[in-house]
Amino acid sequence: MKKILGDILLISVIYTLAYCFQTYVLVPFNSHERASVFFAPAAVRLMCTLIYGYRACFGITLGTLAFYHLFNDTGLENEIEFFLVASHSGLACGIALMVWAMQSSKVSGVRNPKIAFRSINALDVFQFSLIQATIDTILSHTLFLMFPNIMPDQSIYWVMVTFVGDLTGAYLIFILLNLSYSLGKRVVFALNDYRAKP
Repeated sequence: MKKILGDILLISVIYTLAYCFQTYVLVPFNSHERASVFFAPAAVRLMCTLIYGYRACFGITLGTLAFYHLFNDTGLENEIEFFLVASHSGLACGIALMVWAMQSSKVSGVRNPKIAFRSINALDVFQFSLIQATIDTILSHTLFLMFPNIMPDQSIYWVMVTFVGDLTGAYLIFILLNLSYSLGKRVVFALNDYRAKP
């Protein structure tokens, strides 16, 4: 139980920091307070869901709540709106993992999904990113329609911006991390070869 709570707290801290990075550093990409064409926290959602499974849902919800309460004046009117806006992304991660587990041969089990990390490739991660972006976009904009004061200027354009931002943020950062990891390994191998020479 301590490990699960520790994982949830770790995810919440990482997600809060990612949200801060998005809000205060990636300003040119933020088209709207609730929509961005490149949403970096989507990469944290992707990675944490792949690594931690369903417990990532709780960490992401806590991280969003922490960001909204500590760092950002969101314009939300009450605690119910805070919680609904914070929880939809965590819920989207859980549903996306469930959908992916049901249809992917590289994920076994729906209640406690086990991902075959040695056999998944970039296409599998893209598939999961696509599922997650679609579900998050649907949930968020359904919520915005139900509570219009959260995002008054609803349109198809903002739906597409949210979808593109979730997809690019998750997948492009995954590719960047993958390339960085491969490059780092090559540098280590090159240094070892250089040291091994007489």
